[in-house]
Amino acid sequence: MNSNLFPMPFNIHVIFCAVAAIFFIIQFIRQKRLYQLIMAVIIPVSMLIYLNKSKTLYNIVGLVEFIGLISAIVVSRFDKKLFKGKSAEKQ
Repeated sequence: MNSNLFPMPFNIHVIFCAVAAIFFIIQFIRQKRLYQLIMAVIIPVSMLIYLNKSKTLYNIVGLVEFIGLISAIVVSRFDKKLFKGKSAEKQ
């Protein structure tokens, strides 16, 4: 594999994606925050790079990762405000 593509080898990348996805799924089950589910999906999407060495696929995966990360940040901010509103209503 091209060493310029990722700073880590394929085996470590697979392990990282699996552990991160499992972590975010567990956190989503515990806390029910939508951004955790988004992160659980977009982290393994980076594995699609290994399907083809096409520059187009590389750019599409990068764009999907960027959009996913931005949406997770936006949803996180929205969830935080919504969560504060619900806790204030209960008191």
